[in-house]
Amino acid sequence: MTSDVSKYKDKIQKLEQELEQQKGTLWLLGEIMKQSANIESFKQLMSILTDMVMGVMGVTSCYLCIENERRQDYKIFFRSNNQDNKFMETIQQVIPKDLKNLEVIRKFTSEEIKAPILEGMDIPKARLALPLVNFSDNRPFGALVLEHEESDFFTENKIVFFETIA
Repeated sequence: MTSDVSKYKDKIQKLEQELEQQKGTLWLLGEIMKQSANIESFKQLMSILTDMVMGVMGVTSCYLCIENERRQDYKIFFRSNNQDNKFMETIQQVIPKDLKNLEVIRKFTSEEIKAPILEGMDIPKARLALPLVNFSDNRPFGALVLEHEESDFFTENKIVFFETIA
């Protein structure tokens, strides 16, 4: 009997945590929509987006990798706890091959993550990559990549939320 009560308490606690996460995601989407009305540049949008995603959702790193077709390189906007949560951007000639021409959402396990996105960053235990698609020709042009120190961080609910953002 006591184990049944304990089991139900655990389930209730888990559901309450999930509900709080859902409230946070709805709030975050609303804030992103509010902020987007006042944004003057793509870079400013990326700065606000990475800040909110990290602050509300608790990811440890957030990258937006955009393919630059003319120069055949990638512009990467990012924010990471490794860099004191500063918003930065860089140009990279190469990104991990798993992120090139990404067409579907990919959840990486710790065993699959062999290297950081950018040199000098920590290797996370969880990585989620979502394609950014050009709606005019349905071609992928980059990826939203999120990382965390906990291997089981990216739940189905979080994946659906991040898919909405991407």
